[in-house]
Amino acid sequence: MNTAEKRALKGRTFRVIDVALLLWTVLWVCLGVFTAREINSLTSLSQTLVKTGDGISQTGNALRLVGLVPIVGGQIGNFGTKITDVGADIQTSGHKSQSTLQQLSWVIGFTLGLLPPLFMLALYMPLRLAWRRTVRSIRAGLARGDPAFEEYLARRAIDNLPYERLRKISDNPWSDLAAGEFKPLADAELARLGITRPWTKPTPEAT
Repeated sequence: MNTAEKRALKGRTFRVIDVALLLWTVLWVCLGVFTAREINSLTSLSQTLVKTGDGISQTGNALRLVGLVPIVGGQIGNFGTKITDVGADIQTSGHKSQSTLQQLSWVIGFTLGLLPPLFMLALYMPLRLAWRRTVRSIRAGLARGDPAFEEYLARRAIDNLPYERLRKISDNPWSDLAAGEFKPLADAELARLGITRPWTKPTPEAT
């Protein structure tokens, strides 16, 4: 592909890119939401850990009560205290891991869902905005009806359109340019940009 072909981005090409970028954004947002939900679902393991720790703590408390019986002695009570402490540590670990997983799900979800689309937008938007400014200025030039503007459009066609496209317009577009035959080339440039000429009421011929 030559330089002219690379520069010859038609208006419809930008519309196709707009749709593709929208689908790309939706895809990554959905992927980010899915990933966040999957990571967040792991908090059920933390909840199980919390329940296990609670059960161990209850067992330790029961043994501590048994240790209060004078005949049995304090050994069982001490053992119950240790079990209760272990259960409390397990519960604390469960709560911390649950909080960490929730935060991680948000961070990864936002990162995965937003960074790729934002990166693509950062690359594409300057080109898109430059094209819109070009289209806006050309439409303003057409509205003014300046005859010299046709030559400007024709020269843009020479600069932007590939050689094969120019030969379809004219056998020798450069000769047309020198002869002042601007309209076919100007129309080709307008077509490349996706711009239609403003409709003007024909002037009745003088009789």
